[in-house]
Amino acid sequence: MVWKAGKQLNGNRYTIERILGRGSWAITYLAWDSQGNRLVIKTLSDEILLQLQATPDEIKKLQDKLFQEATKLAQCQHPHVVKCLGQPFRERDGNQEFVCVPMEYIAGVDLASLPQRQLLEAEALRYIRQIGEALVCVHSQGLLHRDVKPTNILVRQGKGEAVLIDFDLARENNTLMSSRGHISDGFAPPELYLSSLNIDVRSDIYSLAATLYVLLTGEIPPKAENRQLNPHQYRLIPPKEINPHVSDRVNDAIIQGMSLEADARPADIQAWLGLLGICDRGNIWLERLKRHWLVVVGIIGFLAALAGFLNDGMGVIDRFFPPHNPPPPTESGK
Repeated sequence: MVWKAGKQLNGNRYTIERILGRGSWAITYLAWDSQGNRLVIKTLSDEILLQLQATPDEIKKLQDKLFQEATKLAQCQHPHVVKCLGQPFRERDGNQEFVCVPMEYIAGVDLASLPQRQLLEAEALRYIRQIGEALVCVHSQGLLHRDVKPTNILVRQGKGEAVLIDFDLARENNTLMSSRGHISDGFAPPELYLSSLNIDVRSDIYSLAATLYVLLTGEIPPKAENRQLNPHQYRLIPPKEINPHVSDRVNDAIIQGMSLEADARPADIQAWLGLLGICDRGNIWLERLKRHWLVVVGIIGFLAALAGFLNDGMGVIDRFFPPHNPPPPTESGK
């Protein structure tokens, strides 16, 4: 199933313009909303489902999981994470129901399409810091990206801001996609090649480190699975050997981030950014505080209203039950 131009979705709220691309799990459409704004709509590709030989029950579970994970992603408001425009919705087409995820349209180019084969270290670290902070937000929502790579990082036109896109939502905690789905060789850690679902934030660290490797060397690192099976033939060449302008600190951080054993990698994104020397925990703390400001404001508002109510209540009590003042004493003999 491929929707043609003019197809209307979600009660005529969105109108399809054309296919924008096909990812590891989805078809991405360029569309317009009823206000004339451009946006992107992602939905599961039925071609992928056919390749996976999914049963009707597996398809339903996959659609339900996609809906849940897209709902979580919609809660992740960060300048370097692609924005979900409202909540996902379900669209029936014939006998099938498709989960659709409306997202912002970003004009720009991906990091793989930049004209420079090797970026200056400072420029590469600027992009990596932005995406690293985005992943801190993503991980705080209990999500993993699972497919971090240069083609999934867009640079906003005219702004130089990197934005993380194309989350592998369908693979999240789903045995079907994990065992039979698409994997990006060179960027995927070894645990993603296994049917086991025992992966965590350290898998995204591997992929982000591999992305930095490419930005600084212009070379895609060897497939992790090959590195495990034949470490001599598929040795991970340190980036400094390819680009002598890479600093020792950054070189070592990349090597550690791309360790084949997850336990040998840093425990979280902040720790790995710290190895690079670009982690500002104060900024990350502020971002977390901003995400909870509504709760704080709500509590303050409630307390203020409660204080006002109690103050008014005391006034009412005083009117109905005025305080008893004893009469003034009189002088004796009068």
